[in-house]
Parts: sequence; C-alpha cells; structure tokens
Amino acid sequence: MITELTKEDEERIVTIRDRWLRIGLSIRDSEYTDVEKKEIKLLVSQAYEIAGLKSPNIFIWLNSPMAGCIGSYMLAQVRDQVWDQVRAQVWDQVRDQVRDQVWDQVRDQVWDQVGAQVRDQVWAQVRDQVWDQVWDQVWDQVWAQVRDQVGAQVGKCGYGLHDSNWLAFYDYFSPKLGCVEKLRSLMQLSSKIGWWWPFKNCVIITPPPSILIMDDRNRLHSEVGPALSYLDGFSIYAWHGVRVGKEIIEHPENIKIDDVLKEGNQEIRRVMLERYGWDKFLDELNATVEYEDKYGKLLATDKMKYYLDGEDEIAKFVLVKDPSTDRRYALRVPPNTKTAKEGVAWTFEEEEKDYNPIQET
Repeated sequence: MITELTKEDEERIVTIRDRWLRIGLSIRDSEYTDVEKKEIKLLVSQAYEIAGLKSPNIFIWLNSPMAGCIGSYMLAQVRDQVWDQVRAQVWDQVRDQVRDQVWDQVRDQVWDQVGAQVRDQVWAQVRDQVWDQVWDQVWDQVWAQVRDQVGAQVGKCGYGLHDSNWLAFYDYFSPKLGCVEKLRSLMQLSSKIGWWWPFKNCVIITPPPSILIMDDRNRLHSEVGPALSYLDGFSIYAWHGVRVGKEIIEHPENIKIDDVLKEGNQEIRRVMLERYGWDKFLDELNATVEYEDKYGKLLATDKMKYYLDGEDEIAKFVLVKDPSTDRRYALRVPPNTKTAKEGVAWTFEEEEKDYNPIQET
C-alpha cells in the first residue's frame, strides 16, 4: 500500500502533468504520413485486442471532429446497405469491454494499492490541472461547437489527446503498480490523434488541431482569427474563453450597436461590446458621468429605451479597468445606483458599506 509520496514522487507529479498538458494542447499542421498511419493502425489494433475485440481492417482518415461526427453518422446510416460487417456504432461495446476488462482492473488495483490521501494528491495535481486546461477550456468548446451543428454523434467517440486528463492520472502510477500496461496502447494512441470513432471492423481517425491559441489564463482566445482550427477549416472563434461568431473577431468594424443590444447571450454581448469599444458605445448613447471614485466612473444614459423595448428610463453603467490587463469595460448596474463603488459592490451582490476589497484582481 502506497501511503505517502517521496520527494521524487512529488517531483514526478509535475513531470507527468506537464507531459500530458503538452499532449492535450498539442497541434499539427499537416496530414499523417504513411509511416505515422502505420503506427496509429498498430496502436488501434492493440487497443481493440486488449478490450477483447477483433482488430479493425478499415481505417478512415478525416481532418476534424466535425468531419468525424458526420462520417460516423453516415457509416451508421449505410451499415445495412453497404457494409454488412460495419454494424451499429460500437463505441459502447468498446467502452464497456474496456471498462469491464481493463478500466475496472486498473482502477481497482490503484484503489487497492494506493492510499486515499495519495490518490487525492495525485488526482488534484495531475488529473484536475490537466482537466482544467484541456477538458474545460478546449474539449468543451469543440464539443459545444460540434454538438450545435451535428448533435448526438459528438458523444459516441474517443477523444484522443483530449483524454489526457484521466490518462495522466493513471500514467503516474504505472512504474509503481504496473497496472497501466493495459492502458499503454491507448495512452500512446491518444498522444498522436484527436477524436476517433471505433466501429466493428472500422475506425475513423482525426488529427489534433492545426491552430490552438490561448490567453494568459489558458482560455481559447484570438483577436485576429480562429482560436482553434483543424486542417479542413473547421474552426472555433473565441474571446477570452467565450465562443463567438467569426465576424465578431475578424470584422469588429461591422458590429452595430443595435446588434449588440439585441444579443440575448450576456457573455457574447459583453464580447461584442469589447470589440465595439466601451468608450464608443457610451459615446453613442450620450452617456454622462454622474460620479467618479477609485472604483471607476458611474455613467447614465436615457437612450437605451430607443434601442430596446421595456428598457428603464435611465440606464446606468460603471466603467472600470481590469488591473491585470488594463482593458476597460462597463458593468450594467441598477438605475438607482449613486456611486461607482455602489455599482461595483452590487455586481458582487454586496452592499456598498460592506464592499472593501484588500486588492482587486
């Protein structure tokens, strides 16, 4: 039973975490070579065999998760007409067999031979940190974009490099327990591919993205083009982690104030306002400064009602500056707000008298 970590063990946490972060955030700007395809085919076959499945003999190479989803749907539709051996999508079979024959054995061995405190420490420093940067920031955006366009097929695949979070956790225990050998092929495969769809006798493989740009908080972000893109052009545009349309990023000069105010999604509306320019926006509304203190400027306008039905007679904003980036942005506050501090406090659901932060971040 492993009940504590040595200094070397703790140092290895950083090594494993960083290695899987590199995998999870990796990119490639070209299609697979014949040599790479041969290696990937071997790893896929090994993963199938370990799960008790016959190795696939048909490999389909597509260039994005979107293409993979569409391709998997087409295969499922034509299975009875064209490929008698390609039955319904069998990721469930693969997953169940991996879980029954591989996953359960690996998990049980780790849980039996590793103390809870050690498991929690490795989980928090390896799995959770990789999860935060790869799963929450990248996978989630890709999943949402594909889901919105092609629906349920997104949930029927393996995620390749985006499975780095849980693979990293078990990779850490491999030298001590040896239990992860059953996952070794899957680990090697996931370090080389993006999302993939296993069928009976057939598999669809897609590569990592060709472009991946993040801000200083590891959120998808690009001011000039896609924050994430694949070889076939499937792209995601994002502003500090908020997924937005291409026009908002590439042509902010075309944003109209009417479009901004009528945007129903609050986060997208905030991005549109940043791209439009807060100073320009408030000038357009003829907003005047009612109060100024160290927390910002309180501005008021009576023009919002001309753009949106049901608006308050007077709309108020607190214009503030982000101390870490120097970006200026405005916070909508209630029309009865008297000071900038009161407005900022309201956004934190506090009273003005109780809002006394030691430091703003």
